[in-house]
Amino acid sequence: TLIESSLKAVTGYFATAEASYDREVKDIENKIEKQKKALDRYRAQLEAKFASMDILIANMQQQYSSFLTT
Repeated sequence: TLIESSLKAVTGYFATAEASYDREVKDIENKIEKQKKALDRYRAQLEAKFASMDILIANMQQQYSSFLTT
C-alpha cells in the first residue's frame, strides 16, 4: 500500500525526505563554517591594517612634536 511504501525505513518517502533534509543541513553548516573562517581572516587583515595605521599616526605625532620644539 501507499502508506507502507511511504514508511519503509530505507526507501520510503519519509526516509528519503529526512536524508535530503540532513544533507541540506550539513551543506548549510559547511557554508556557515566557511563564512566564519572568511570573517576571521578579514578581521585579522583589518586588525593588522589598524595596527599599522596606529604606528604611522604615532610616528607622525612624534615628528610634529619634534618640528614644534625646533
